[in-house]
Amino acid sequence: MAQLLTISTAPAKKAPVTPLLAHGFRPFFLLAACYGALFLPLWLATFVGPMPAGTAFPPVVWHGHEMVFGFAAAAVCGFLLTASATWSPIPPVTGGRLAAVVGVWVAGRVAVWFSGFLPPILVAIADLALFPVLAVVILPVLLSPGNRHSLVFLAVLGLFFLANGLVHLEAWGGVAGAAASGLRLGVNLLVLLIVIIIGRIVPTFLNVARLGQGKPRPPAARPWLEGLCIGSAGLFVILDAAMPESRWAGGMALAAAFAQAARMAVWRAGREALKPFMWALHLGYLWLTAGLALVGWAYLDGPVPWVSGLHAVTAGGIGTIILAVMSIVGLLHTGRPPQIHPTVIAAYLLVTAAALLRVLAPIALYESYREALVISGALWGAAFILYLWIYLPILSRPRPDGIPG
Repeated sequence: MAQLLTISTAPAKKAPVTPLLAHGFRPFFLLAACYGALFLPLWLATFVGPMPAGTAFPPVVWHGHEMVFGFAAAAVCGFLLTASATWSPIPPVTGGRLAAVVGVWVAGRVAVWFSGFLPPILVAIADLALFPVLAVVILPVLLSPGNRHSLVFLAVLGLFFLANGLVHLEAWGGVAGAAASGLRLGVNLLVLLIVIIIGRIVPTFLNVARLGQGKPRPPAARPWLEGLCIGSAGLFVILDAAMPESRWAGGMALAAAFAQAARMAVWRAGREALKPFMWALHLGYLWLTAGLALVGWAYLDGPVPWVSGLHAVTAGGIGTIILAVMSIVGLLHTGRPPQIHPTVIAAYLLVTAAALLRVLAPIALYESYREALVISGALWGAAFILYLWIYLPILSRPRPDGIPG
């Protein structure tokens, strides 16, 4: 199994112009954090106040699109560009090629933000270019000998492109309901991607820790359970796209939630769970699992609204896991020990507080719904500002050990 967090010490063929372009995680983790800190508070200003927006997208669609295809997409780019460098001896994407991918992401954000003043076809082309460009730059790694199993990521990127295309199909072609379908598919694909990735990350850390203790321990992963976790999440993606909010999709969401809960039980992290990045990964995965259960319950006519389950998945699960992965990868791949700064631990807790408010707002806080949204958005933005406070110097400076990357 490929080790996603292996730290490569192979020297680069050519030193990049700036440390920011030395590895994919550097610019994209900073972009994800900046966008996480800025976009949601600014969007809330347009949602609850008179602040004008230059976008042609309706407010709810704009919010969903930029959180999935802006914020989360930046984190996905940073992770895949970094992880793919550990899968084969092919040099990582750096320098000009990396700058090109970053430029495509930035162009998409500019196009969407000012879509009210631009032709819809131009906005669509600028925004849809990211996933094809990312696929092209990591394709040599995916096709390298012994690494064909990682081609699943190519399929996932293709589906992300389709999901984003559906959003633009409604904006450009006026196809009613296409944007909602695209956003739903985009969120569910992020869930599937996290299920695949976290099933590699957590067992890797746990197995390394158990080996370091000098005692044989049972493995932190079971092949049959891994297949069940990924398969149930994949089937939920399919059913929720083909029959959205149906009982079939609801039943599969509940099945996927039970599978993820069983996986966490098998991990048996023990004392390792006390490490901040490890409990943050568990906390985010617990949010994701609870969100799947709430979504399934809502589809089966339960008393909890679907939007609460959605935000348990997105604000709680996706947000926490992205922050946890960015914090640990940002340390390990810059040659630093995996010791999370207390400020970043506070950021983990702020994201959970923001998610909790967002989940409870439609259930118990409806009399102060707008206020709950504003406070939730402020907490979320503050979490990523704290991350930037600690990681901006880490990600923008050369490694202290002098190794390229």
